[in-house]
Amino acid sequence: MKSWMASAAALLCAGSAIALTQGSAGIGEKLNQNQHVLQSYSWKMRTELKMDGESKVTSLYQIRFDLSGQVQKTLVSAPPQPKKARGIKGKKIKQKQEEIKALVDALSKIAMSYILPEPDRFQRFLQNANAWEGQGSTAGSTRVEGSGFSNPQDRVNLYVNAVTKDFQQLSVTTELDGNPVSIQSDYRTMEGGPTYMAKMTVDYPSASVQLIVENFDYLRQQ
Repeated sequence: MKSWMASAAALLCAGSAIALTQGSAGIGEKLNQNQHVLQSYSWKMRTELKMDGESKVTSLYQIRFDLSGQVQKTLVSAPPQPKKARGIKGKKIKQKQEEIKALVDALSKIAMSYILPEPDRFQRFLQNANAWEGQGSTAGSTRVEGSGFSNPQDRVNLYVNAVTKDFQQLSVTTELDGNPVSIQSDYRTMEGGPTYMAKMTVDYPSASVQLIVENFDYLRQQ
């Protein structure tokens, strides 16, 4: 599984409240532009699944967008598969593996709804959110806070560059099957290029699971 968790407490500094309408259109437009540009890139993605704080599975993927704009993921390397146990023990192990895979898939789906949000849904979130001008360590940023980013139960803190509107950090509390899920994402901007999610940590405490995703080696396709 993958864990996209990191503390965002240091970022929640007090600032001056501003009218989000001053920048909401710019944030939404920049997100759409950025996602469009990213479709011309390929990159590597490293995922790590931790359970009870112990690393269980680490995999490396090559990522690209197809002609329809859908993300295509190709496995580059993964740990060797253990020998299959037989009998009742083998069935229990297989069942557990399938349960873990289903949980990871569910957490990944939730996370991607924030990383690649639907434009209309994101715009509705902006219309009902509050915003503050960053001060001190967050000077030059705008913090957007609200709920309903991906589902009605979530709470979201989004930091964007006050001038360029590029994403800087995203902190989310949401839920899966009634249990809390925490998501923390850090963004980087390529020199002369788009902004991308560099690292994401997803934490699912009820199952002692963390899912960590890192993206790197971006290359523009010819």
